[in-house]
Amino acid sequence: MSQIQELITQTNEQQLRAADPKHDVWIMANAGAGKTTVLVKRYLHLLLQGNDVSSILCLTFTRAGASVMLERIYSETQKWLFMSDEELSKDLSKIVTAPNITEELIYRARSLFGLIIEHPTDLKVQTIHSFAEKLLRYFPLETDIPPDFTVLEESQTPILIQQVLDILAHNKEKDIQEANDLLTYYNVDRQELLFTYMQVMTSRFDSEPNSVNEFIQAYYAEKYTDFNITQS
Repeated sequence: MSQIQELITQTNEQQLRAADPKHDVWIMANAGAGKTTVLVKRYLHLLLQGNDVSSILCLTFTRAGASVMLERIYSETQKWLFMSDEELSKDLSKIVTAPNITEELIYRARSLFGLIIEHPTDLKVQTIHSFAEKLLRYFPLETDIPPDFTVLEESQTPILIQQVLDILAHNKEKDIQEANDLLTYYNVDRQELLFTYMQVMTSRFDSEPNSVNEFIQAYYAEKYTDFNITQS
């Protein structure tokens, strides 16, 4: 056996072990080495063991990763529908060890696609962020966050900050409260806004700095007790 063949055999054996849910594994590999393939095999192994689709949670870092996993799960289980018993047994041997491939397992494999299609919302393959967002919506009282909150995309932050600055520029108590409500709703870093606001206001206000002072006193009282902006 050549060195390349030995490496391939070793890799296949390691992937088969990593796909077995009874082992706790940590996988480190370069891009394109097959990490997603192993995750999909591990997920399918859990389904083949008889676990309910809704009882399995698979988390990824990116939406693209979650999308790839879902596509592979659908395509693999759909492919199993049209394979002969011999072909399916060979395919399943890449997920489970050969002695465990029984007629019952083959039947289970052919039924998975139908189970997934009938209950697509039970298939929980999602990003860590979307999972955390769902938890926050489920427990609004415990987290003190309204369940109808909106997740602010990074590209929207500068737009929101500019909107708040425009509100504060009117120097009205009602407007300042409205600005604070916006910041609270979108969980914007007030320190970042403060310095941005100060930069803008020093160039836009020559006569009346009160709105800047009110903003600082209202929302930075503990950190900036002696801080005050005056006319130069």
